[in-house]
Amino acid sequence: MDSGKITNKLIGDSYPPGKKSTEKKALLDSYQKNEAPSKLDADVMKELQKILSVSTDLKASEVIRLERPMTENEKVRFKTYFPKLDVDKAVVTDEATARYNCIAWSAGITDQWVWPPFMYPNLSEDKAFDKFYASRGFERAETGELARWSNDQGITHGSISGPGHGPRWESKCGQEARIQHGFDELEGEIYGKPDTFYTKAGEPETAMPNRLKGLSEDIKLVVQERALRVDPEVKKKFDGLYTSWQQFQKDPKVCISANPADYCKTESFKEIVKMGGSVIPLLMEKMSRGDIFSLQAVEAIAKSSRGPERALKLSSKELANSEQNKAYNALMKWCN
Repeated sequence: MDSGKITNKLIGDSYPPGKKSTEKKALLDSYQKNEAPSKLDADVMKELQKILSVSTDLKASEVIRLERPMTENEKVRFKTYFPKLDVDKAVVTDEATARYNCIAWSAGITDQWVWPPFMYPNLSEDKAFDKFYASRGFERAETGELARWSNDQGITHGSISGPGHGPRWESKCGQEARIQHGFDELEGEIYGKPDTFYTKAGEPETAMPNRLKGLSEDIKLVVQERALRVDPEVKKKFDGLYTSWQQFQKDPKVCISANPADYCKTESFKEIVKMGGSVIPLLMEKMSRGDIFSLQAVEAIAKSSRGPERALKLSSKELANSEQNKAYNALMKWCN
């Protein structure tokens, strides 16, 4: 039995392929307007898991999926982020991670962090999101299963609904957990509210985003050796600023953002950039260990430098990528 059909039967909706556009629109409207189910989402998912676990024609990967209620600590945190969120009915579907963000998740990506305006800097913010979602098979629509959010500062978030996403909507909240929630329950100061919809119109382009790239052990050793040669006084100053920068990133209004620039709006970041080329080896070491936000400092130094750091600027083709792959590209330029 198809897992999507099981889900649809359980929550009382159907979403078969080949539906006429008017029928599909009505169905998508129902997802956007539905109230929370009478049962907790977690209970609905438990029933689904029971059905899936006894089915003999489903792959194991279709059966195993995290669905749990929020912990008490999560309820407190998420209520701070989103005052309208019913934390007793919200469901966690993946643990907190900086591996991917809401924009990636809404486009079906779970191993990379993407931010379209940084991928296509020559386009407006609005057009950059259109281009990214088009590369993943989505097109703008009056209503759709993918909602893009914005506040008075610009675009902030993406959420997704429909089969495979539980009975309501689903969002990956920055570095925080991925959750199921009511359509408008994340509205507020941080994410604003939905302003644009997209619907699936085709298959993703295989070239965007590129497959996640990994550093070889040899490259990691080169990075570590260069970092060890940095002047001790420079390293001491950098370490203090970096610690302060990391602390800033834990701020509740920062850690749930999808925009890498929001993680850099602090004096410690500005002071690191002012240190210039002397801290490039230390930033590269942080990036080699998975800190994708250190790329922002490397790019800022490369942009303002008149020295060899200018060579670290990425081309348009290299920029049209995830933050992880852009960090990889910068590291390879530097090491070679």
